[in-house]
Amino acid sequence: MTIKKIISIVGGGAVGVSLLYQIIKKNTGSYCIPNLEINIFEKKSKLGRGLAYAEDSDVNLLNRPADTMSAIYGNPQDFMQWLTNNKQWRDSYPNLMIDKNSDLFLPRSLFGMYLESLFNDAMVIAKK
Repeated sequence: MTIKKIISIVGGGAVGVSLLYQIIKKNTGSYCIPNLEINIFEKKSKLGRGLAYAEDSDVNLLNRPADTMSAIYGNPQDFMQWLTNNKQWRDSYPNLMIDKNSDLFLPRSLFGMYLESLFNDAMVIAKK
């Protein structure tokens, strides 16, 4: 008899997506939990942004410098790495210059875009 292991995450905002990504990322290779099912419950059709990082005015800024923001435990530079490696955000923020050596207080909605990307990455990893 095979026993299914079920993890349920309530909420698809920043914390929910961070948890989902980290569970999926850890559940690969030799540490793979057989018969694992992950359910995420969210009333909105898009996951990641939540209310805090919604697509709203670009004048709503993060309350911490961007180089201290991350959704990945143990990798405080993940958001800055994403900004450097992924140019998809440039269309929405064409005038934004990223300087890794300064305290940047970026738009909250840009961090929301990062969280959506993290969710999409989690789905790609999960399908593999």
